[in-house]
Amino acid sequence: MPSGARRSNIALIQLSNIEGWKISGFAFDAQGQSDTVFLLSGKSSHLWLSDLTLTGGKLTQVQFSGCYGEASRVVTLEKLQINANKNSDTAIEFRASNTKPMDREAIHQHIRIRDCKIENTRKTAIAVDAAVSEVEVANCRIAQSEVGILVKSTNIDSMPYKLAVSGCTFEDLKTGILVESLRWQPAAASACRFEVKDNNFPNVAKRFQFFQDKPPPGWTETGNQN
Repeated sequence: MPSGARRSNIALIQLSNIEGWKISGFAFDAQGQSDTVFLLSGKSSHLWLSDLTLTGGKLTQVQFSGCYGEASRVVTLEKLQINANKNSDTAIEFRASNTKPMDREAIHQHIRIRDCKIENTRKTAIAVDAAVSEVEVANCRIAQSEVGILVKSTNIDSMPYKLAVSGCTFEDLKTGILVESLRWQPAAASACRFEVKDNNFPNVAKRFQFFQDKPPPGWTETGNQN
């Protein structure tokens, strides 16, 4: 196990400031003994989690906490099979760093989640409660939860958020994408981007829901279907 990896009751596997690693082809079950299966933090350029089966985290199955890559060396979650079995509130969570909650290093940046199957959370498949920039969710199947993607807030007011959700199937949900109160400075609002395109929403009661029924700055939606 690399020097930045360790186990704890918080995470079955904690990876901090590990670059260039690929973990593929395993099944991990926290068996309710850890809050999450993977906790990812720090500079993690070209960290790649692929073809994994994850279950058993008490709160979530993958948690990002101040994790970031680079434009040409992104952090990638690919072809993950996540079944929370209704035992955790979320499957993938972006959480503000406890050590640097207002530092630019706390921004979750250059992260790609693609071709994943995420099912059976109690509340939300993917929860964003931290500053994010250049985060992409693509070609995923998100099913059997209350909310597919929940965006709660950004914790660095001056930084524009940049999110893209494309080619995903949201199925058997109350709400596909729920955007609660987002914070931003007026100077940053023009640079905000939230792109939602070419997604399918079969058996979803409400595709999108916004705080005060108003889309956030930078919101665009194209090619989405029921």
